[in-house]
Amino acid sequence: MEQKYHYYGIAVRDSSIYYEVMYSAKSATSTTADPKKELPKQVVSYSPRSKLGTLLPDFPDISQIVLPEGVEETKVVTFLMMYRTHCQRLLDTVIRASFDEVQTFLLHFWQGVPSHLTPILACDVMVKVIGVCDSVLYKAVAGVLMPSVLQALPDSLTQVIRRFGRQLEDWLRSALHGLPQVLTEIKLDLARRFSQVVKRQISLNHLVQASRTVVNSQEMVTQLLADWLSIDLGSILKQTLYTMEEQDTGRENKAITHMCTEFEKLLEDQAPVEAYIEWLDNMVDSCVVKVGKRTSVVTMVKKTTF
Repeated sequence: MEQKYHYYGIAVRDSSIYYEVMYSAKSATSTTADPKKELPKQVVSYSPRSKLGTLLPDFPDISQIVLPEGVEETKVVTFLMMYRTHCQRLLDTVIRASFDEVQTFLLHFWQGVPSHLTPILACDVMVKVIGVCDSVLYKAVAGVLMPSVLQALPDSLTQVIRRFGRQLEDWLRSALHGLPQVLTEIKLDLARRFSQVVKRQISLNHLVQASRTVVNSQEMVTQLLADWLSIDLGSILKQTLYTMEEQDTGRENKAITHMCTEFEKLLEDQAPVEAYIEWLDNMVDSCVVKVGKRTSVVTMVKKTTF
């Protein structure tokens, strides 16, 4: 737990357990789920029931929140306890694949907030804390619902998850009717981001499965290798390096050639799709992440110097 955590502005440290890039509109991560039999109400090929009993990570502690004058700490503590119970119930409901019940729980909670607690929902700091709580919840839901992109998703589950992502925003809008606009805006924004993450993960999953079909076919891989070997990589590399400014062309030439050689080796070995993904991860890390860090350091040095 972060000892010094500032919610004003909802700026979350990278090192915090509450930091999750997918809810800052960057990316998403997810965990696996086990196939199960169909459920009645909604046709789902499996439900991640092995996740039953999954507890949400800790929500923000009152000691970490700087409340403005006029907002009673006891009311905030009471609301956060209620909200955590509500979010845990939503997570349990998703784990049971009872997606339709989510709408009911949302409506009952938000329309049933005690009148003496309603005023704090208009407090800017409190609304941002709720946003952090929602990020924690959506991360947990995504971790339960969305398997790794490497694992095949049954079509029935894909359809149900897509529908859940589409309906969530409408359910929230109805449940939040009559409550402060600032609260509605941040909750709807996070719901939209969650929906986008779901769509992106499903698309990636489909792409991976299509790629797996290709790399598992000896005939297709043989043809891919033949096509790859027919490419004039030397000419392409020369033109690429010519367009790069202020670069160590010798080092860049060596790096690109090495990556091309690695890709060729994957084709020759008829490697599984996981090996290609690892190759891509390493390429992004060396060509984007590390380069970006070096650029940031150089920029800081120049600013300091001049």
